[in-house]
Amino acid sequence: MARHLKPLVQRWSSRVFSVELDGAPLYFGIREKLRGATVLPAVFSRLQKEDRCYSLLVCSRDRIRGDRFHWELRDKLLKDLPPGSDVATMSSFLPDEKGSLVKGYFFKSRAENSPLIEGILSDLEHTDPVLVCSYSQSEDGQQWTQNLWSHAEKKQMKFYVVPSEAPKHHPSALNMINSDVFYSLDEASWLSHGTGSCHSPSVSHLLSVPRFWHSTAAYAIATAVTGPVSNLPHDGSEVYCWPSDLLQPSLVVLLTLDPEERTRRLRNRGLMKTDEEQELDHNKRFRDRVEEAYQRIIGPLCITVDASPSADLVPLDSSGCQVSMFP
Repeated sequence: MARHLKPLVQRWSSRVFSVELDGAPLYFGIREKLRGATVLPAVFSRLQKEDRCYSLLVCSRDRIRGDRFHWELRDKLLKDLPPGSDVATMSSFLPDEKGSLVKGYFFKSRAENSPLIEGILSDLEHTDPVLVCSYSQSEDGQQWTQNLWSHAEKKQMKFYVVPSEAPKHHPSALNMINSDVFYSLDEASWLSHGTGSCHSPSVSHLLSVPRFWHSTAAYAIATAVTGPVSNLPHDGSEVYCWPSDLLQPSLVVLLTLDPEERTRRLRNRGLMKTDEEQELDHNKRFRDRVEEAYQRIIGPLCITVDASPSADLVPLDSSGCQVSMFP
């Protein structure tokens, strides 16, 4: 096992795991020893008797490489896994401990597909920064076990799956600053190409900017947190503060658009929906989180305008305003 993974594994049985299903997080924990009967966690109660489950958690020492690989891994799993694997977003964390969050994916398998899937996972474990777990159920289907793989030690660590309460704070809320959302040019220098003209305080003319930090931050906060709006960092949290070294607009205009109207306009322009737009269409909770995060950003005044009518009927004079498109 890689050296940087050992501290994480040493406290493995203290970690909580979260799987997002139907837009809401379902939590479970693990124990080295089982004491008495236990209730089956919700994420496993939906499975058939012949199903097996697997999870991959991305654990890179390089934050940027890890984030990039996390997104690439999703595409690989969707392409390589058999139909019906139902790949879901997953995370693991130590409750209320900053910096403990790791993200990955959880999926199921029919018994006949397990050899194929375990071959794919074995290759990933040898070549990429991931921790692999497999999950199997007892004969009576009332108890699931988690097996943490370790190709270096050629053995698996076995744990019993148990229920876990939702954490007091959503784990992503403790890790957003300069991870999901950046608050200084030094931290975000690898992202900031092409926005230099907006950082100079010498600009004296009126300027309208589509998107900008307000939009980036709202989407990042809404993406990092799962479930309902109540899981967002509390109103007034430092994650909503405007960066001190970034020019602040006088006004932010949030343009909302009816989903059907958005689809019609994209089709008329010959454009395809982005991944973000598809997520907004299919996940109302995500859309609610984005819109609420927009309103909670501390700094410039933010107003919401319904852009569904034709342009000449939208009451908007954007001179001097940052216009944040909310498709």
